[in-house]
Amino acid sequence: MWKRLRIYVLIALLLVLVLLGVLYLRQNQAGPLVRVFSAPAQYTPLQVPDPTLRLDLQERKRQIEYTGTHRNIFSASLPPPPAAAVPVAQSVPPPPVPAGPPPLAIPFTYFGYVEDPRSGRRRGAFTNGEEVWIAAEGETVMTRFRVVQLGSANAVIEEVSSGRRATLLLEQPPQG
Repeated sequence: MWKRLRIYVLIALLLVLVLLGVLYLRQNQAGPLVRVFSAPAQYTPLQVPDPTLRLDLQERKRQIEYTGTHRNIFSASLPPPPAAAVPVAQSVPPPPVPAGPPPLAIPFTYFGYVEDPRSGRRRGAFTNGEEVWIAAEGETVMTRFRVVQLGSANAVIEEVSSGRRATLLLEQPPQG
């Protein structure tokens, strides 16, 4: 069944192809294959006052000397750098040295420490008035400052974001 249908479709396509070929050939036989185009009637050539070749202008252009870098455009190597001009010694004062970052301002004070007798680990006490924080070495205070070292008289504090350090001296809290 399918084979027979395929054969019928193939025959129909061949007939359509032959019909199109015949129509194309008849259409081309009706007219000439080569067509000639002519210029419009209102065409006028340009008016040139002196159409002779100016050899004197050509010779003047030939006499121009090239003063460029003389680089070979077909070579990948770079031309030599131009000669550097010798700078004249001037007495220019050196630029000011930047002062660096300001000292680290820590908003709390170190007022004591506690040492665990079993482990020997110290915990420092820090305050900024009403609030009190207790932190061991390596822990953070106010989520911004890390306790680096706790001593009997001072504490070394590091700002987490910048890595700058400051030393706080042991202070007695105000009595009251």
